[in-house]
Amino acid sequence: KKNMDLMESKLGMGRYLEDIEKIRQLLEIDKLILLGHSFGGFMAILYAIEFPENVEKIILIEPADMIQFPPAHGGLNQIEPWLSDNQLKDYKAFIKEYFSYGKFFKRTEDELAELNREYGKYYIHALNNRFPEKDWLQDSSVEDEMNGGFAGHAPFFSLGRKYDYRPLLSKIDSPVLVIHGEQDLFGPETAKEYVSFLPNAVYNEIPDSSHFPYYENPEVFGRLIETFLNQ
Repeated sequence: KKNMDLMESKLGMGRYLEDIEKIRQLLEIDKLILLGHSFGGFMAILYAIEFPENVEKIILIEPADMIQFPPAHGGLNQIEPWLSDNQLKDYKAFIKEYFSYGKFFKRTEDELAELNREYGKYYIHALNNRFPEKDWLQDSSVEDEMNGGFAGHAPFFSLGRKYDYRPLLSKIDSPVLVIHGEQDLFGPETAKEYVSFLPNAVYNEIPDSSHFPYYENPEVFGRLIETFLNQ
């Protein structure tokens, strides 16, 4: 319990949202324009639920399938159809180990960070299997990344095993742009679900891009952002 309390106070979801609010106050910004990618998109939505009066506009890029839990659209496992038989077998064993939270606090920061990178490698395998003609991501880009360990898991402990934030999205009346990469292994269902519960949201797909449209098709991405911000 001591470890759980410490992790929650330092890396839990409440701390993430508190940090955003502290930054807003320190910069003396009346209303924020929030931009979040993947899990960051989910975090932006939770901030807007908590502080709707502090948000001017929101941009969600591939928001994570976490607005309810268990996830409605497969969560991380949406990559499974694009793994080979051998890769899928290894992946299922990996996921079981990844979420072995019974021994979570016996692991080091480096061990947990390596597990996070390992998921990225399976994602790249699946992406390359589906789009062999693309060169969007390479294994080295995962191996060389500086990524966290405990920080990648702490929000799961904060949020609990079952929840549903969808009804609370109606509190957010700020304009919201939701962006989905047309060739993302995570299907459009999650992004469209966010749109369906947000009262002032629009949905856009970016062609020739997957989960990182700002990297894979930056020109179209940039035009979408510019148009939305200037409206």
